[in-house]
Amino acid sequence: MDPKSSLPPSQIHTPHEVLKADHLFNEALFRTVSYTISGLGIGLVASLFFKRKAPVIWFSAGIGGGWGIQEFARSLAAFRKHTA
Repeated sequence: MDPKSSLPPSQIHTPHEVLKADHLFNEALFRTVSYTISGLGIGLVASLFFKRKAPVIWFSAGIGGGWGIQEFARSLAAFRKHTA
């Protein structure tokens, strides 16, 4: 039995769509990691001006990671809008 025959037509995707979605996910994952590392760097520099250094560093890394997740959500929304 063909596995595609049991799926509704709206759930069958072409290989190009699958590769594009995989590329979008990988790009967003690496962007989030990049923003987190950038946040760590900014936190390291900013921690020089604070007495308690660890919270500043982790807060900045969290802001960077959150920014990356927000960018992922935006690109996912644009991808869904474009493919719909």
